[in-house]
Amino acid sequence: MKKRSLRILAMTLCLLLLLTGAATASNETILGIEFVPITGTAFAVDTLNGVNALYGNSAYDCTELVRRYYKTLYGVNVLFSDSGLRVKDNTAYWFEKTDTPVPGDVLYATSTARGKSYSHAALLKYLSADGTRATLIEQNWSWNNQAAYEREIPWPSGCYTAYTLRCASGIPAAKLSQADTVSEWAESYVAEAKTLGLTVEIPDGWQRAITRERFAYLLVAAEHALTGSTAAITDASLEADSLGLLSAGQDKAAVTREAVATSLTRLLQLAGTAPAADQTVLSRYPDAADISAWALDGAAVMTETGLMSGTEEGFEPGETMTAEQAVALAVRICENPSPANVISPVLTMAKMTVNARQSDSVFDAIEQAAEASRAKSAGELITTDSAVGMMIGLSHAIG
Repeated sequence: MKKRSLRILAMTLCLLLLLTGAATASNETILGIEFVPITGTAFAVDTLNGVNALYGNSAYDCTELVRRYYKTLYGVNVLFSDSGLRVKDNTAYWFEKTDTPVPGDVLYATSTARGKSYSHAALLKYLSADGTRATLIEQNWSWNNQAAYEREIPWPSGCYTAYTLRCASGIPAAKLSQADTVSEWAESYVAEAKTLGLTVEIPDGWQRAITRERFAYLLVAAEHALTGSTAAITDASLEADSLGLLSAGQDKAAVTREAVATSLTRLLQLAGTAPAADQTVLSRYPDAADISAWALDGAAVMTETGLMSGTEEGFEPGETMTAEQAVALAVRICENPSPANVISPVLTMAKMTVNARQSDSVFDAIEQAAEASRAKSAGELITTDSAVGMMIGLSHAIG
């Protein structure tokens, strides 16, 4: 009995030491982190400009990702040391410290700065809209056979130093994949977005699915443009929620077409220019029955105004929306806030396959019949009785 008591006491002391050690050993502050089970020996958990963060093999340490990223996009070899980063055997490129990192820059923390026995390196995935939070893409951050991703730290950071690659002409051009660059049809929209104040950081590629967080920022910026507001956007997700445009939550998830449609219809409602929904127009879509009940009016309004026209497959309500498509729609609404009176021409485009597809079953959960107050689904729009379901047909066509 005495031995058993001693063992329990010893285990308790070890646990306390572990807990207090975890609290004091590191100078890092983590604001958020998510995990996903590791499957296979080269499991891709995250990606930036076509370069994957890999798990499941001891060779995939944190610096391997950084080296592979810069070798793939810039053709340079990165060396790490206690004094920072440098480019190996290539005087045409070098790393400089920066206080204002951009997606793809390296965040490096020495063991001393981290308060740990080892250093760590990551790539900046993006900064929050207000520049106070940095989301990382990294390798070798795992727990219980789960890979960490979307780790968020405060910025500026107490232990990480940011490095950006430079060359004689300034910022070197990366060898980006086609999915990371703006399509020819969208170039004028992206340029106009900057003029209208709708600029939003798109680190994941213009032809890839836009996240709810980025779309929320775009919605709030468009609302400001329509109302003439000069207020700073501090927390886009909460502001979009408070405006009734898009519920907060699941910021990193891809936004669906019917969600985009509903949000943009609400934007037109705020501007006082949304026409009455005529759901009979949805009969043109072979998959009209797949549109969630809360999104029917929005889909109808977008179809009536010509802002969305569907794809070869139909309305495709559960499919994702690319960043360039979302920006193009926001620009068209801001340039022409009364689309009910002037129907924009349809711009057809090749169907785009997006990596991050969300299952329709997520949104089927919202189908609780048409009660006066609908519950929120897993991160989907605010679904109230007055919610206008809307969809933008921008997977193959904008409009």
